[in-house]
Amino acid sequence: MAGMSPPNAAVTAPENHDRIDSADGGLWKSILRILKLLARPELAKWRPVMALAVVITLAASILEVVSPLVMGHAINQAVPEGGVAANFATAALWLTYGLTLRFAAAAMPQVRDWLFSPVSQDAQRVASVDAFGHSLALSLGFHQTRRTGALNRIIERGASAIDYLIRFLAFNIGPTLVRLVLASVALGIAYDI
Repeated sequence: MAGMSPPNAAVTAPENHDRIDSADGGLWKSILRILKLLARPELAKWRPVMALAVVITLAASILEVVSPLVMGHAINQAVPEGGVAANFATAALWLTYGLTLRFAAAAMPQVRDWLFSPVSQDAQRVASVDAFGHSLALSLGFHQTRRTGALNRIIERGASAIDYLIRFLAFNIGPTLVRLVLASVALGIAYDI
């Protein structure tokens, strides 16, 4: 009786190292994982491209806020407050300048995506290689139960999720927040708020 545990004691099962875990934790934990992945030494060669992509994203956001202001100025030049038509060439120049800014704001995300595609692909490769290495370290019992097919699908979904998260968070949500702040500042300056 000396080696027996009390009848109401909890019995813990041995830890199963071969289970397929879910990556719960929410959005912020996912963002942190993506940032850790992008900060890995294997992706150090892409740091200048990442920085350039962020700069292009910020520049596009700034141009998207500035271009309507320039076009508004062009309209104000075409018909000044007195009602007398102003110099058409000046108004056309301002309008051309505004349209050029708008075109550049629309083209910059395309250039950014073109630049960032190899970074995203390399990040997916690094994550997939890590996952594959982990699967090779699993026990023989795991592989004999033929759960490797499920693991393969999880690896593929994870790799595509990395691309989605990077593009969605860094290039959609971030620039939208920057545009909102810049538009608020522009409106505040325009209306003396």
